[in-house]
Amino acid sequence: HAQNSGTFLGGKFDQIQYSQPLSVIATVFDDMCRFIAADVRSQGANEIVALCLEKALGSQAILLSKFLPSLSNLVTLDSTQSTLSYCTDSAESVRFLFCKTVEILSSYSSGPITIFLDDVQWADPASLLLISSLLQSSKDNKTVFFLFCIRDNDCQHSPDSTVNSWYQSIFEMPLKHITLANLSEDGVNAMVSDTLGLFPRLTRPLSKVLHRKALGNPFFVWQILETLQKEGYLYHSLRGTMRRWMWDMDKISDLRISENVLFLLMSEMNKLPSDMRMGLEVASCIGAAVSMTVLGILSSHLKVDLAGILERVAEKGFMDRVGTEKYRFVHYRVQQEAYKTMAEHRRSEHHTTFGLAIYSQACSDNDDDLLRISLNQINRAGPGTITDLRQKAMIAALNLKVGRRSATLTDFAYAYFCFKNGISFLNEDHWKHQYQLSIDLHDAAADAACALSDTTGVQSYSQ
Repeated sequence: HAQNSGTFLGGKFDQIQYSQPLSVIATVFDDMCRFIAADVRSQGANEIVALCLEKALGSQAILLSKFLPSLSNLVTLDSTQSTLSYCTDSAESVRFLFCKTVEILSSYSSGPITIFLDDVQWADPASLLLISSLLQSSKDNKTVFFLFCIRDNDCQHSPDSTVNSWYQSIFEMPLKHITLANLSEDGVNAMVSDTLGLFPRLTRPLSKVLHRKALGNPFFVWQILETLQKEGYLYHSLRGTMRRWMWDMDKISDLRISENVLFLLMSEMNKLPSDMRMGLEVASCIGAAVSMTVLGILSSHLKVDLAGILERVAEKGFMDRVGTEKYRFVHYRVQQEAYKTMAEHRRSEHHTTFGLAIYSQACSDNDDDLLRISLNQINRAGPGTITDLRQKAMIAALNLKVGRRSATLTDFAYAYFCFKNGISFLNEDHWKHQYQLSIDLHDAAADAACALSDTTGVQSYSQ
């Protein structure tokens, strides 16, 4: 939050760790509520903003507060007010409430507001629809500036029709599309020249080789430079007057990393001690980032100090420590490659083990966030990794619980996903020994399918 030049708010979606529906966007706009609340207090406009919000949101302000707890800093909430029922209209209403809130709050901001959302191609369906609504409603808003980062290759190759259709629809909106291609040879040379503190004409031969080997990817250019320095192919000379960076061009040219730019990353990972490789595996199973809370749970379960291990991993440049709250992969490709180093059966075992460990702690702490993380892990593994019938029944019931909560939050796609997963964890004789749970899951799946206009699903789960 920059007081003189406005407000910058940002969030990042995660490919592996499915967030609670709308949670990423909600976190961004909850921050916006806190900043605007302080802003309007300094302007003495509290009552005016409160009246505008009350008029726009009406009795549904309490519904929006489930997503934006800090809304209570701006308007008085009545917990006795009713909320919307389980239907498609509730999803549209939530989007309308978000848009009206942004419209009102931005009009009372003392400066421009920039909202940055990264890796939107991995957003949940409810968030994609909300983003579209926000773009449409804010197209004439001169205070709010939206900035999205979308990896179009991942989006275009995604089997999810919701993501694909959304990706195509955004090109119909009045947006400025900026395609970020890999660096040109001149771009790589500018990067290398600046890094080594040498004139561009001196670094051009080296840059030409690096450009070819990294295919212009700036992340891999940086990784290659670090590796060259570690291997002694790039070194700082202190002899005579030539106190500058030098390099062995012949050895660098002969390095076999041109066929696959990930070779360097993989080779660096393979050189790590076994405990650090294990730490990367664990973190990659959780997602793009892993909180200290989750690390503490898994450390106790695995009898290792995961936080200490990831601190050493961060020193090697594979992860960053974000304050005191979590560790985050420096790049999504690092997470992907760490995940791919494991055989498929090992990934499933990890997901199941981690999910059950986190579930146990979530129940003890009554922590909904941990509950969601645990279910995400278990569902990724699937029912085939669990043989204990009581555990399978517990997971089926957990999918029902989380699915119902997602439906209440208008994310019917994820609710449907949970209900179907819950059904897959039922025992073979579930109609005999798990009758009520079976009925509840099938009814919920049929309702969610109806909300998504999936007639085949409605018929299948209504029988």
